[in-house]
Amino acid sequence: MKKMKIAVIGGTGTIGSGIVELLRKEHDVISIGRKSGDYQVDLLDTNGIKKMFNEIQGIDGIISTVGDGSMGSLKELELEAFHYSLNSKVIANVNLIKEAISHLKPEGFVIVTSGLASTYPIPNASALAVACAALEAFVRCITVEDTNGVNINVVSPGYVKETMESMGMDSTEGISVAEIATIYKDMIDKKVNGMIAKVPEYLASTSI
Repeated sequence: MKKMKIAVIGGTGTIGSGIVELLRKEHDVISIGRKSGDYQVDLLDTNGIKKMFNEIQGIDGIISTVGDGSMGSLKELELEAFHYSLNSKVIANVNLIKEAISHLKPEGFVIVTSGLASTYPIPNASALAVACAALEAFVRCITVEDTNGVNINVVSPGYVKETMESMGMDSTEGISVAEIATIYKDMIDKKVNGMIAKVPEYLASTSI
């Protein structure tokens, strides 16, 4: 595979840093964050995204691990918690993809990140579930449209071992950041499009 220029947005976070470490073995990788990294951008600022693409020329692909979600029971959560989750996980990545398909090199790619809550019922995660499911549905829909040849995919990481350990949880069923990062790389190498990769199932069914 040719050496590519890849931007990892959220590249200083738990999953993002693992992706950066892995991909830098073969590619030129730019770690991007909202307040840290090689470059800074807020994905809710469309002008900022345009500026990023103008200042960082020749990007082959983008990986986004950004997107937060409010936690709490439905009785406790205010409507603003759902707005926050949708803005952080969905609108931010919609903004990114919309600009990316006009700026990436031909046969480029975008991989965004959803979460386990889109598939499995998790107590107190209804706001996050709405956002993760919406992001996956968005990607399924746009990949049957004209995206200028850009492949667009989603990774749903599952329970992250390092995060579970930092929270004092039993991480026996968790998946390490290093393993999760291999899924992103595998999707790049195989040039898939429109895939929603649920990490536990993907690891069980695919030889990487």
